[in-house]
Amino acid sequence: MMNLIKLVDIEANLIKFLANSSIYHNWCFQYGCTTCGAKDLRANIIDSAIQKKEHKFRKDIRITFEFKFIHNELMLFKMPDEEKKTLIEIICNELKSLTKEDIQKLNSEFLRFIVLEVWMALNNNTKEILRITEGHEIFNFIQQMDRHYRRI
Repeated sequence: MMNLIKLVDIEANLIKFLANSSIYHNWCFQYGCTTCGAKDLRANIIDSAIQKKEHKFRKDIRITFEFKFIHNELMLFKMPDEEKKTLIEIICNELKSLTKEDIQKLNSEFLRFIVLEVWMALNNNTKEILRITEGHEIFNFIQQMDRHYRRI
């Protein structure tokens, strides 16, 4: 059963909302989890972004959404290109609005999960996610992730 939540405050930061919701609902955010695939969080990332900017989507987006959830395919990178582009824009805008203090307070594994979801949707293009976030606090977090990856 899909555990989708309703955005109570459309103006609230989506990332902080999802971080709090993941704690409250005990959602998995282990990247690459082979048990559950973190599908509750993945579904809510997409659904919450749709709720945030409902006017940017076709009315039948939820039908596609429910079909993909049932078949364990509800991942940002598997969304149709037009919707994926809009979802990436919404999620990146929310990431860019995070302050340094917000980033320090958020669970770093949770935040890495969100960044990796966007990165995968951008075809694993590190340069593109850095370009999109340049000049914002989240840029430093993503750079640290990239430096860590390059060391390994």
